[in-house]
This record gives sequence, C-alpha cells and structure tokens, in this order.
Amino acid sequence: METNNSFSFPLYHRIGQITRPIIASRYWIAIILIVAILLYIPFLTVGFFQDDYGFRLEFSTEAYEKLNVPEDVPREVFQNGPLNLYGFSSGGSTRFELSRDKGFSPWWASDQIKTNFFRPLASLTLALDFTLWPDTPFLMHLHSLLWFCLFIFLAYRLYRSISGSAIVAGISILLLAVDDVFVGPAGWISNRHAVIAMAFCVLCVWLYHQGVSKQKWSYIAGACGVYALALLASEMGLVTFAYLFAYLLALDRDTWLDRIKRIAPFILITVVWRLVYTALGYGASGTLLYIDPILSPVDFITQLLTRFPVLLFSAAGLPVVEMILGFSPQGAAVLAAVCLIPLGVLALVTYPVLKTRRVSAFWLLGLLAALVPLVSGIPQNRNLGLVSLGMMGLVGQLFVDVAAMKKPGPLNTFQLILLKLAVPVFLIIYLIVPPIVVLSNPGSTRMFAEDQAQVVDFGSDPELAEQHLYVINPSGTMIYVAGMLQRLFTDEPLPASINYLSSGFTPVHIERVDDRTITVTPEGGYTPLPGPIADDATGMVMHIHLENVYRALDENFYNPRNPMRVGQVVTLSELTVEVTEMTNDGRIAQARFTFAHPLEDDSYVWLLWDEATSTYEHVQMPPVGETKIYQ
Repeated sequence: METNNSFSFPLYHRIGQITRPIIASRYWIAIILIVAILLYIPFLTVGFFQDDYGFRLEFSTEAYEKLNVPEDVPREVFQNGPLNLYGFSSGGSTRFELSRDKGFSPWWASDQIKTNFFRPLASLTLALDFTLWPDTPFLMHLHSLLWFCLFIFLAYRLYRSISGSAIVAGISILLLAVDDVFVGPAGWISNRHAVIAMAFCVLCVWLYHQGVSKQKWSYIAGACGVYALALLASEMGLVTFAYLFAYLLALDRDTWLDRIKRIAPFILITVVWRLVYTALGYGASGTLLYIDPILSPVDFITQLLTRFPVLLFSAAGLPVVEMILGFSPQGAAVLAAVCLIPLGVLALVTYPVLKTRRVSAFWLLGLLAALVPLVSGIPQNRNLGLVSLGMMGLVGQLFVDVAAMKKPGPLNTFQLILLKLAVPVFLIIYLIVPPIVVLSNPGSTRMFAEDQAQVVDFGSDPELAEQHLYVINPSGTMIYVAGMLQRLFTDEPLPASINYLSSGFTPVHIERVDDRTITVTPEGGYTPLPGPIADDATGMVMHIHLENVYRALDENFYNPRNPMRVGQVVTLSELTVEVTEMTNDGRIAQARFTFAHPLEDDSYVWLLWDEATSTYEHVQMPPVGETKIYQ
C-alpha cells in the first residue's frame, strides 16, 4: 500500500521499461518524422485555399484577364512582386477602387486600413513555387511539409541539447510533432511563413545555447544571422527573442554583464528590423483585428488581459482560442476568467516540481514570453507553434521528473494526488486529441472552401459578364473575398461588377426614392461589432454566436474609430453612394445609392441571400415612393 513516504508510479515504470530503449534510440527522430509525414500527407491533396488564390493571381495571366480590368490600368497594379506577396494592401488607390468595384471589398471599405506584412524570405519561396509549378498545389504543400520536417528535426536537437536527456527530448518531440497547432503552418500554403520562421527560431536558440555553453562567439554570430532570417520570414520570428530572453534568465550562469553582452546584438537586430519595417510602410493599422503594441499600447494591454489566458489555455490543452472571435466582449472576458481556473490549479500542482529544474524554468518563461507578441494578431490556434515548442519541452521534462521521483519532497498530499492525475491526463490529451484534429482538418478545409465558393455561386450564364450584381444581405462580406478569388480560377463567368447594399446580419429597409435612387437602412446599422446576439428562434440573448466571427472579420474593412462622415460620397463604376446617417458609435446607419441607369435595367441583378438554403433569390426593388424590408 502506498504511503506518504512512497512516491512510486508503477504505471510510469512499466511504460518506461517498454518505451525507454525506443525513445532513447538514435532512430527515434526518424520514427517521429515518419509519424509527422503520415499525419500531414492528407494535406498534400487539399489544394489551394483562401490567400493562396490571391498569390496565384499574381502569376496567372488567364485569371488576370478574367478580371476585365480597364486597359489603361497596368497589370503591375495587381502585382506585389516576389518579395512582397504578403503586402495585402499594396497597389495604391487604383487597386483599392477596383477591388471595391469588382466585389473584393464592400463600398464602405476604408483605404486607411492597412495590412502589409514584411515577409520577403517566405514570399520568395512562394514566388518560386508559383513560377515553377503554378497549377500544382501538391508540390507546394510538399514544399511546406519539408520545412515542417526541418523544424521537427531542429526542435529535437534543441530539446536534447537543452535537457541533456534523450528521454526528455524524445517525449517532447513526440508531443510537438502531433500537436494540431501546426495544421496552418504545415498544411496551408499561404501560412508557410510561420513554419519557416519557426525553423529559424529553433536553429537560432540552439546556436545561442552552443555559444553560451561552449563560450564561442562564432555560434552567437551564427545565431544573430539566423535570427535575422527568422524576422525576414515572418513577424513570428520575433518570438525567438522570447526564448533568448528566457535563456538569459534561467540557463545562462555567467555574470550579468556577460549575459547582456551576448543578448545585446539581438536587441539591436530587433530594433533595426522594426525601424526598417515601419520605414518601408509595413505593418497593420486602422483595423481592430491587428493591434500594434507600439502604436496602440492601450488597446494592446486591453486585449492582453483577455487573449493571454485563452491563448495559454489553448497551448496547454484544448484549442478554445478558435472560439474567441465568436464571443461578445463580455463573453470573452468570462472565457478568459474560466481559463485561469485550471491554469491556476495546474500551476499549483506542478510548481514544486518545476522549480527544481532550470530547464523547466527556461521553457516556462519562454512560452509565457512567446505569448505576448501573439496577442497583437488574430487569435488563432495556428499562431501557437512556438508556444507549443516551450509547452512540450516543459511537459516532457515534467513527465520524466515525476516518473523519477522517489520521495514526495516539497509536495503536500493534495498536490501529490493532483500531480498523479494531471500528468497522465495531459499525455492522453496531447497524444489523442491533437492527431484527431490534424487528420480531420483537410476535410474541414475543403468544406470551408466549398462554403466560400457557394456565396459567389451566381450561376453560369455567360450574360453574367455584362451584368452588375447587387447583394442585399451578404453572408459576411469578408467571406466573399476568398470566394471571388476562387471563382477567378474556374470556368464560371465573373460579373462585370459586384456590390453589397448592406453588411448583412439584420433585416434591410430599402426605400425607392426615384427611378435611379434608393435609400438603404440596415436594422442596427452597417458593420455591427461583436456583441450579445438575440437568437431568432428563441429570442434568447447569446454571448457566443457564429455571426460574431463574421462581424469581427469585417473589421478588416471598416473601423468605427476612424468613421465615415455624413455627406461622404463613394463613386463606383455604376453607382454613387452617399452616407446619410451615422450611429452614435461611429458606424454607418443609412446610405443613399444613385445608379447610372434605372433600377429596372436588364444589366442590374438584385440578389437576396437565403441562409437556410445557401442560395440566392432574384428580387426586384420596390416601386418609387415605397419601402420594402428584405431579410
């Protein structure tokens, strides 16, 4: 019978006897790479998805011609160049105006919203793919998978070097390889920038560790160069500094002066990178989805309080971060508080064991610091790859330490019981749930791509190329961007223009002023912000709703903090829109549309989206002097 003086774990010992020779084997990393490849092979047949089509457009003459751009507009307006594929807001006012007219953004889109990302290294790898095999996504996915395998191999080397234990490294790399946070970086062509940055991040930390432990500045110099490559691959490369800083605090045992001397070049590289990044016009501004911590420190700190606990909980267990965009602000605050409870219990249980190891402190400090810059972006599971690096290093070390314990040490009975329960539960969660998520992702990606194609399914009539489509109640305007790009690479005709009369979500009141003019008033105004939503069927107010996701994504187009004004006019090819009323919180309440021809013109097509059937209904505008509600 087990007593307080005995801290044996028979289950651990049995498992250890069986698995230790395999995990400690030099062939273990080969086994892990095979497992990773088998998990991600289904992604090779996923094809293109979302932003991939935008990159593809730059290299496709046929797709560009299908846009039917005016002859006086040079093609270079739609080409960012091989080093700037992630410059999503590049192209100037001409490209912006054409995108509004062609349906790639709504008429209320703000030209003050910028999302340009400085990722020349990752961009160059994509440009190579789209030049060599532009219509073969299989090879592009294979390219990304090779980067992922490199990342896994380098992570294993780092785990072994830091821990000094083949067993710790073997367990950690297994947990890392099957983690579902990599479905984006390894499985989505456009997200390759993340896995490239992660590979360079791991290599940088490994070189830094070698430089410190061997007292060789040549390794430190190499780490500096690799850190620069990580930053050139993606903004995620900045997370590398989190682990370097954690190393300085937890593992570096030299004098503080020597530590600072070694870290100083990385600080300089970071400062130079940021100055160049800003000077070249890169970064995200004007949108509520991306928050620059330097330009908007208050917003950043506000989001930090909500997003940090959710991101940490997702990295530690279940990926609830994917749900946060669906929450109202009040609901997101409650979610953050709920996430803190199990995290607090986990800290209470593991702290007595973790504090005995500097390696554990390194991984813990590194992953916590790594979360901070991630708060500035859209909260998504696919951004947590480098956090997972630290989390799995920590869990691997914890599992081995607990299994090797002979005495309870500083643990009390409560901590001992919870620790016995927590460690195997974590292993089960990490080894079962993530692989299931990974294997199911290709299917869900295809389904999402089909949904995006469905919202732009305007039919196959060749006359569409001469028609102007007006969608009364779009199903979230952001989803149309991906759908329109996808349609460019099909045999389906592209309409002459597409415009959206409202931002969807609520019933739309349309008043016919004269033969060419209507006034549009969506209930609650345009672009409603995420918040509590009353269910149509029950009337119950819900703080988590799919509609909130679409509302949040629409912030890529309009920011109520930089609002339009009453009397402001937007001129498009077939109509002029004038803002006639605003809400108190900076959103458009009503707009007047004046068309180039009478509304009964054969080239005008009025579409009403039916959410229940996911199809369009052809409708007519009300007679002059009358108002009709469309819902």
